[in-house]
Amino acid sequence: MSEAALLNESRGYDRGMPLSSILLCTVMLVVGGAFLLAEHRLQGQQVSVVEEAASGPGYLRQLGLIAIGVLGGLLLILPNRRSLDFTSPLAILVIALGLLCVVSLLWTPAFSLSLRRLSGVVLCGTGGLGICMHFSLRDLCKIVLVISGTFLCIGIFFEVLGHGFVMASSRYRFGGTVNPNLQGLYCSMLGLTSMCLQRDAPRSGFLLRLIFVVAVGFLLLTGSRTALYSFVVAVTCYVWVLGTPIVKAVLVTGLTACLTLILVLGELLMGGMATRIVGMITVGRNVDTISTLTGRGPLWSELLQDFGQRPLLGYGFQGYWTGDRILGIGDSTGWAAQGAHNSYLEVALGVGIVGCILFVLILGVGIFRARRLFISTEDAGYGFALLWLVFAVVHSLAEGVFAKPTLFPGMVFLCVLMMLAVQRHPMMVNRAYHSHLNDG
Repeated sequence: MSEAALLNESRGYDRGMPLSSILLCTVMLVVGGAFLLAEHRLQGQQVSVVEEAASGPGYLRQLGLIAIGVLGGLLLILPNRRSLDFTSPLAILVIALGLLCVVSLLWTPAFSLSLRRLSGVVLCGTGGLGICMHFSLRDLCKIVLVISGTFLCIGIFFEVLGHGFVMASSRYRFGGTVNPNLQGLYCSMLGLTSMCLQRDAPRSGFLLRLIFVVAVGFLLLTGSRTALYSFVVAVTCYVWVLGTPIVKAVLVTGLTACLTLILVLGELLMGGMATRIVGMITVGRNVDTISTLTGRGPLWSELLQDFGQRPLLGYGFQGYWTGDRILGIGDSTGWAAQGAHNSYLEVALGVGIVGCILFVLILGVGIFRARRLFISTEDAGYGFALLWLVFAVVHSLAEGVFAKPTLFPGMVFLCVLMMLAVQRHPMMVNRAYHSHLNDG
């Protein structure tokens, strides 16, 4: 096989692979429709977290996850599949964590619950592997742009249809058909993909910049501090990687000046100006909740005590969150949390410190690999992979979404890791090609 052919395979269908754009649209429709059923409340139906923990996800969510699994199975048997490499360090780490989650069924105290939740992850993993077999990271970037943009439009429509944008209220948070925190993730994905694709699509530059501005605006309206802070860190990382020494110096100086200004004003002005500054930092949320991280502090204390009882291997994959335990935590903390609100702690509760170490290593190796590929190619797909992993590192400190691949942001995270881990990338292709020539 020629070097050009190998490079074409590594870059995806839009650079030479005979894959119809109809397939790309089909993936967008199926994945978007599946998570629309799984995550959105289009008719206002609500499900108790205790009921969901006891009986598993609702039938619409199950239907959506099955659709993703079927799509993945079909993609795995379609022709023109990409050749994959499962020997990279990142691939080995991902496979090891996956196997640990499966084996944890042997020691979980809630076997049926863990099995149901693991089956959902297997369906999403099958869908992700199928996408990985046919599409590049740039293709994934386009898929995420379309789906997250559609979800945002649906949210705006139902928000207007319901009670409108009550922005005059200090407690208003834009959510649409989902929780505002999840809507913040949609807006973040929309903003990051539109920013990355601007480099590869100069003709659509104005439209993508407009999408970026709209995404940031609605991200602010969601009031999701974790998503906003993670987004800012990811964008800063993007500017740092691509910036010249002058741009980097300006970036560091500007961030330092802003931080210094906030600290100085916070010390000198204890009146209205300081209140406004704190209000901007907290996105209008109640300042009193900062000391407890919106209730997370007492929750984490409770969870760490339970983690200490099974520190090595945990309670089995998502086997900790039974209905009785949710009620018990609700009695002691004042709210019925169904998750740890921290991906690292969530993984540790499920598969112990061993699984948590694997998770952290996967993030570190994934970021290193994505950064290296992005610097060498400046490809939008590798840029999005880098930013989404950086976003995940920060976001995971206060939310557990990235420990749950059965949510759309979590599945995108899983697809990014799969593509970085097992696909043949340009640098790898060049090394393999020249090694083949030398051997010949």
